[in-house]
Amino acid sequence: MPNTTGVSIQISAGSVVGGTAVTAARNVISGNESVGVAVNYDETATANVISGNYIGTNATGTAAIPNRTGIYLSSAPGNVVGGLAAGSRNVISGSLNPGFGVGIAYETANGTSFRAISSASPPTALRSSATAARGMFVSGGASDNVIGGPAANAGNTIACNLDGVQILQETSLPGISRGNLVSRNTIH
Repeated sequence: MPNTTGVSIQISAGSVVGGTAVTAARNVISGNESVGVAVNYDETATANVISGNYIGTNATGTAAIPNRTGIYLSSAPGNVVGGLAAGSRNVISGSLNPGFGVGIAYETANGTSFRAISSASPPTALRSSATAARGMFVSGGASDNVIGGPAANAGNTIACNLDGVQILQETSLPGISRGNLVSRNTIH
């Protein structure tokens, strides 16, 4: 029996989902009806870290067990998804239509780093549904976020989606997203 949301962080700062100290710190967050990890509703949901997890996969990272959406940050600024340290890479795969792998939206959702996110090998076993709209999604005024970045090991691997990275304005999410950096990623 699935949960609606696997992990929900609301009005909380400094929480950690996963970790890098040991492999056993990893969470497997899969098969949920809506979102694997949600950080939302308030600009005080800041400085949270989501790292080293398998989201939408089995425990070995070799087969998809989809959530509709992997990670969604709504009105939550200054968080970190992934990281530069060894073992901080999240594997996020298997998202279902109309979901997305990672999304960030609304005007206070600013200054988050998305680093070292991967669709693990082999990609054919882990790809999102053929009509999944987005690997990474930025909208609704979310600004000054970094997808990848200048560090050599900061890049994300974004594969097997309809759109790899989508930054847009939607009527359902008012606000113009500005100043988002997409850099050093492998998108295919």
